[in-house]
Amino acid sequence: MDFFTSLAGAFCETSEGRSRAGLFSRSDREAFAMTKFPTALGPGDLPPEVRAFHQAGALADNSRSAYWSDIQRFLDWGGNIPAEPKQVAGYLAAHSQSHKVSTLTRWIVAIGRAHTNQALVDPTRSPIVRVFLRGLRQQQGNNTRQVKALFAVDVIAMASACGTRLKDVRDKAILLIAFAGALRRSECVNLAIADVNEISQGLAICVHEQEGSTRPMRTVVVPFARGWICPVRAWRKWLEASGITSGMAFRGISRHGELSPRGLTPHGMALIIKERVQSIGLDPNLYSGHSLRSGWIETASREGIPSRIIRQHTGQGRLSVPESPDGTPPLMAEVPSIL
Repeated sequence: MDFFTSLAGAFCETSEGRSRAGLFSRSDREAFAMTKFPTALGPGDLPPEVRAFHQAGALADNSRSAYWSDIQRFLDWGGNIPAEPKQVAGYLAAHSQSHKVSTLTRWIVAIGRAHTNQALVDPTRSPIVRVFLRGLRQQQGNNTRQVKALFAVDVIAMASACGTRLKDVRDKAILLIAFAGALRRSECVNLAIADVNEISQGLAICVHEQEGSTRPMRTVVVPFARGWICPVRAWRKWLEASGITSGMAFRGISRHGELSPRGLTPHGMALIIKERVQSIGLDPNLYSGHSLRSGWIETASREGIPSRIIRQHTGQGRLSVPESPDGTPPLMAEVPSIL
């Protein structure tokens, strides 16, 4: 038994009732039993200790949603807010054999924000938590990786390599629209046909906060490309080839070329990107679903597009943009094409 396995056994007990010894006293065990929070998912039902975190405006909507999911996991395990450092370390130890250190680090960020946004002492900054993470990184060989960005030349190459099958037509539209719109994976796969409208500049895309939301978070303008590889033309071709007139815009396709009624998942989109990256001779392990968005942001910055326009286009931060009289979000300022 290695050090971290023994530490996990000494540190904690999960909500399923695994053994706990040593570092937790009887009073600790009683506190665990008495402070289990409800598992409600809506912000209106959040524990008061967490509500301020969930409503904090400093985070982008998708980031806040992801952080809340991580906090809910911690609460379901038996954690509480505010948490003691040894409880957080125990949480990490309990999952050190089943999850990568990069995932545990993300969980720590969420727990830390849940405290700092309420002016509480952040237990994740304690020596016991930091030493444990440092040791875990060394044990796992520090396998955390920084995914690479995909730039316009890469996207054009991938789109050019697409064939004429229905899957090729779909993938080409996904690559070009996700890049030109600087869309997150979740935003792209959650697009419905009704969210995409042609305008004189190109495509006006209503990007929703999360799956199932009826209120658009922002409207992104995807302009016509300067060259023959164009997201607007790719969108038209996809609609024509698929025959889709309503429902989810991007859907699964079987190996026999049959279109699914269900939309793609974020994981499915990530696999598409890896497949298309490999088709132009790049290492798919170095790229992810975020590569298109990060590539657009970096390229736009290099080409001198003002940072305010970039933030509007990507939905980073909260900008004061008045709604239209009918309650729909106005079009963002037109962004020059970088394709």
